[in-house]
Amino acid sequence: MSYADVNDEAKYYELDVTEHVRAQFGSDRIVSIILKNPTARNRKMYFHSKEKHEGAVSLQLISKPGRTYDLALPEQKSAKTEVDISGLSLSKGLYLLKVRSAATIEVLKVLVTE
Repeated sequence: MSYADVNDEAKYYELDVTEHVRAQFGSDRIVSIILKNPTARNRKMYFHSKEKHEGAVSLQLISKPGRTYDLALPEQKSAKTEVDISGLSLSKGLYLLKVRSAATIEVLKVLVTE
């Protein structure tokens, strides 16, 4: 598996995960890849919605035991949504992100590490 040192310069990085994907996919046909920030600074969540949300949109992060966190949306909407989660004290684990608008409700899986 490859890695890249990342700094504050905005650019794309390419990582070769071919061998990892082949090994993971062959056993149970599921591939897991985790990208983490070792400094735990600037914790932000980025996502693209596959649905077309219209009107007021609300975001809610839901933990496995059912605790909910209402997330503030940025005022400026764009194709890629950025949500600041640095103020939340989240434990490691799998969360659900519920994106709700007048048009639809979408639920995404979010993995929080370190």
